[in-house]
Amino acid sequence: TDIDAHKAAFQAFQVFGQQLLSAQHYAEPEIKEKLDAVQAEKDVLEKQWQARKQRLDQCWELQVFNRDAEQAEAWMAQRENWLAKEDVGASLDGVEALIKRHEDFDKSLVTQEEKIAGLQEFANQLIQARHYDAAAVAERRAAVLARWSKLKAALVARRSKLGESQSLQQFSRDADEAEAWMAEKMQTASDESYHDPTNLQGKLQKHQAFEAG
Repeated sequence: TDIDAHKAAFQAFQVFGQQLLSAQHYAEPEIKEKLDAVQAEKDVLEKQWQARKQRLDQCWELQVFNRDAEQAEAWMAQRENWLAKEDVGASLDGVEALIKRHEDFDKSLVTQEEKIAGLQEFANQLIQARHYDAAAVAERRAAVLARWSKLKAALVARRSKLGESQSLQQFSRDADEAEAWMAEKMQTASDESYHDPTNLQGKLQKHQAFEAG
């Protein structure tokens, strides 16, 4: 810094002043007064400079915290929008596609969990260090953590709902297949052509195949 660059000049000034005092210069009172005044001004300047540096550091830390918080909030907003659609699939293929997407969310959830934990730890550090905007940091930390907990609970509930939807769609598909099979067999069973004695052996074989099917 500029202050560090002038440190040697300050030291040289002090050494020169002390040399004059050691030589019992006739203006000793004035020299001593000037040495003390310069030292006092230097102490004030260094204190103010350190305070300014601390404030700049805190401003930078706050920007980093807010950036990370915004990224976390944007990530959660995307998942919340997906959950808000309440789509549980209109077919077995549809619900299985939704479950696959949900599983992808679960994988990204692990990485995001680490980021949320890091954000919380950073906020704790700022608060413990008495950051000038510690109250706002604490408030945003609480909001992010609350939103995160709510999102995780909603994702668990959605996964359960998708599982139920999958079971229902599978049941519906099985019922459709059973009804289609019965309709086909009913058509055969209601065929009254058996009254016709021609090719009776073939009709009997067809009936046996029907029973076996």
